[in-house]
Amino acid sequence: MFVDFTEPLVVKGNCPLQVTSDGYKFSIFLWNMLDASESGSIGGDACRFFDALIAAYDDIMAFHSVAAKFEHLVGWTIAVYQHGIGAMLERGDPDRNRALFKYVAEQFKKIFKLDNTAALGIDDRLKDYAKVWCGNLQKMLKRVKKDYGEYAENYTFNYIYKPRAKKAAPAPVDVAAAATAGSKKAGPPSPSPTSVAHAPEMQQGSIGQLKDDTAEAKKSAIGSGAKREATTSSTEASPAPKKSKKDQAMELINRINTVEGVSDESAIFDSCPVVVAKIK
Repeated sequence: MFVDFTEPLVVKGNCPLQVTSDGYKFSIFLWNMLDASESGSIGGDACRFFDALIAAYDDIMAFHSVAAKFEHLVGWTIAVYQHGIGAMLERGDPDRNRALFKYVAEQFKKIFKLDNTAALGIDDRLKDYAKVWCGNLQKMLKRVKKDYGEYAENYTFNYIYKPRAKKAAPAPVDVAAAATAGSKKAGPPSPSPTSVAHAPEMQQGSIGQLKDDTAEAKKSAIGSGAKREATTSSTEASPAPKKSKKDQAMELINRINTVEGVSDESAIFDSCPVVVAKIK
């Protein structure tokens, strides 16, 4: 595409960039370069667009002045948005495109994050103007798939630093209050149908008698428990003496001899289980 680079520059609209400023000249020059790179081949145009834009970005980063760098970044953004770089968005390498847009957005983010940019030579009017064009480019990159088809890629252009909201710490749990609430929710236990309050035949005197009987039963249980403890302790204190193996053998022989029909002189032909059954 033929482009006249010698055409006089004219500021259109309410642009804070002066015609004689380097930022404005840079923007128009880059825009003309993109126009001149068009040849009708989408794949070739995509490569040339990217080469022009990445070279322009490298030149911007060579500036030491923050104000000059910011002004040329604004010019870069205007040129990209006004031209549209359709071939690059439709057929360009998504990874290279994504990296380039991220580089530029990060530079804007660093400058917008500064508190006193006026001391660096950046007035507020230019900052507001830059945010408008950054917003336009961000919207254009978000709708790439819609404009160029399902095989194209959408891109992000996060030029503003947005602090993440801190997660609120969980409130401390009041155990006592929770227990109180739980007990209130549960309510008092339902009285048993067999309780004293629900027995119609229980009179006041019977209730008193029942209390006395219950007290006596408790005393008796306590006393029997004490006796059991004493008996158990005395039994445990004097265990039965163990018999020797000889005594156990003699006792076994005696039990065998007491079985009827067994002679001391006759032999035993029964099997062991039968003998054991006879002994028992």
